[in-house]
Amino acid sequence: MSVLETNLIDGLAQVEKTGDIILLIVDHLPWEEPNHLQLLETKINTALNFVKSGEVFKKYPHERERVTNHEVKVIFQIALKYPPNQEADAFLKRCYNILKSVDIQLECRIKN
Repeated sequence: MSVLETNLIDGLAQVEKTGDIILLIVDHLPWEEPNHLQLLETKINTALNFVKSGEVFKKYPHERERVTNHEVKVIFQIALKYPPNQEADAFLKRCYNILKSVDIQLECRIKN
């Protein structure tokens, strides 16, 4: 799966040590690709809806209360193939702040 499949979650996992829940977004596109930021925004919104709707707790039913009590974090992890350009960096910072306001952490990792 990838950022092109905007209606799907690319990966879902729980960190064994902390219990944190990670929703993975795989982004292999170069930043020059037309509509790249729109695709990424749609993909992030899909992940956000997955959490807000409670769908994530069908997979991890015992974590709902721990997430609510801030004992466990929900993390959106974006695996980027290419380092963000200036426009993408500004976009990701806005996303970080928006997600932080709803208690979701955003992490970006560059994977080659």
